[in-house]
Amino acid sequence: IVQNALPVNDFSIRSSRILLSSLNGLAFRPADGLAFTPEQIMGRYLLSPERHLNVSQVGNLIAETDNWGALRTWLDMANAEQKGRICLFEADCYYADAEMAVRLFRGHPILPGRGADGFPQHARQAADRLLEHLLPNGRLSPFFPEWVSRRAEQGEFLSCQAELALVFSRLALIDKNKKYSEAARTICRRLQKHCQKVSLGGGLFTVLVEDEDLSPGDKLQDSRKVVSLHTNALVSLAMLETDAASKSPEFQPLVKELVKYIYRQMDRQGDFILLRLYPEMNRPLDDLFSPDGRIESAALAALALCRYAEVDQENRTALQQRQKLATDHLLQVVLKDLPVEKLPVSPWLAELLARGGTGEPPSYLLQCARLAIAAGLQSETQPLFPDFFGVPRQVPSLTLAAEHTWVVACLADWLARQGKTSNARDLLADAWPMWIFQQQARMDRASAAGLPNPNKYYYLFRDHLEDFGFDLNGQTTQIFSLLAVSSVLQTLELKEFPRHEEQYASWQKAWALIDSHPFCLDPSLVQDSQTEEPKRHIVGGLQPGQTVTVKTFGGKMTAVSPAVSTRVIERQSRTGRNKR
Repeated sequence: IVQNALPVNDFSIRSSRILLSSLNGLAFRPADGLAFTPEQIMGRYLLSPERHLNVSQVGNLIAETDNWGALRTWLDMANAEQKGRICLFEADCYYADAEMAVRLFRGHPILPGRGADGFPQHARQAADRLLEHLLPNGRLSPFFPEWVSRRAEQGEFLSCQAELALVFSRLALIDKNKKYSEAARTICRRLQKHCQKVSLGGGLFTVLVEDEDLSPGDKLQDSRKVVSLHTNALVSLAMLETDAASKSPEFQPLVKELVKYIYRQMDRQGDFILLRLYPEMNRPLDDLFSPDGRIESAALAALALCRYAEVDQENRTALQQRQKLATDHLLQVVLKDLPVEKLPVSPWLAELLARGGTGEPPSYLLQCARLAIAAGLQSETQPLFPDFFGVPRQVPSLTLAAEHTWVVACLADWLARQGKTSNARDLLADAWPMWIFQQQARMDRASAAGLPNPNKYYYLFRDHLEDFGFDLNGQTTQIFSLLAVSSVLQTLELKEFPRHEEQYASWQKAWALIDSHPFCLDPSLVQDSQTEEPKRHIVGGLQPGQTVTVKTFGGKMTAVSPAVSTRVIERQSRTGRNKR
């Protein structure tokens, strides 16, 4: 239902760029008979990465209707040299089928009170979609053209594969379903093939070897073979939990060898060597890790030692001592003096601390609470767009929001088990805006309706709302978060994610704005340029520093970094590697 329109002159199909395409539709002259809704522009990728109209994609969409006259009109328009007049329009959009009718905003359902109902089932449904694409050799078959595989034709990173095995093993433990434990075993057997024997310090070790993760600017150089502490620890953890789920010690001998290597990478202060170059096993001259990445890798190594100590009675005491040394180093040296806003949002650090016992000192509880507070704060509660309510740290990634809620839920669960139930509830309530923002990640019938072959996308999780962004890390992170939230709500005996009433009032106020028109119609949303970088910006192509008027809010929206490249928001990877 069109509510408002803005004519724009001097539009060129070949050179004009269209911004905020997720919000506004585009119509040509009535005589041309061509108009496209925001859902079509987004779902059918009618814009190129440079935000020009994609002539072939538009043609394909028209051809699907068998309207050959319209297709000829479009091709004639696209090949014409002269500029013309178009109309940007705002519309109230709805999705309807035989079972439901829901209102849409920017191509996805609005959220009138949708809370925690059914989210454990959402985790299972997403895992089942991943299971459909798991081949007998442990690889994932392609989902659809928009799927972002981090290694391209080489498949997924070993760390991403290990996280997938962890997802399946945890679901197997919860549901007692053999299909998940078998899937985890299949992946771990594939990971096993990446192990090599190396000599280090006069000893022989078994390690996982992988290709170095190069940033896009380094693609011209050859990647090195590396041994990453992060990956070796994560794979060890995946194999241990897979054995627990399948009630079989299949991978325990290999894990023993991997843990032997991890054990030797710790110094006397409790810090770790994070990376070595294969096969010489020298340390690299350049420091490739961010501070948060170093913390995450060290936490994973300590967690692997802790988890393996549970199955190795002979070496349990020594392993527990090393794990405690590493944990104390993180808490008392690395994190102690950091202000709350600088603390890392590290899910694996949260999982490590959540394995603490009942006799931990007050300083331990304090650091757990500080980390949970850091993950639950810094969310947007007065957004210009209502679906940006709850954006964490000004990065509108739904995957990042899931990382934050995973951390909060994990630490709140541990605090609740220590008898600090009131504190745990408050920490969860502080994170409610991020939880609400995260709910928009799930692809259901309404949010997938604008995509080609919508059923291929059902139950998976998108990375952001301006485009889509599907990758394996996004799926596993969302599932980990949902399982952690489910666990803490069970511990607290809650049926809904707790919230502060002032947060709920702000959220409702934000959504009320969509009934005011014009919402955001601005001539600057159409620009004539052929030189912009091929980036999908998080706010629809606005370049950093550029502003447009959001009339219903009475203010300006200014674009900031980061950008969207290959459909997934650029953010710090949990592997901790710096982009060089």
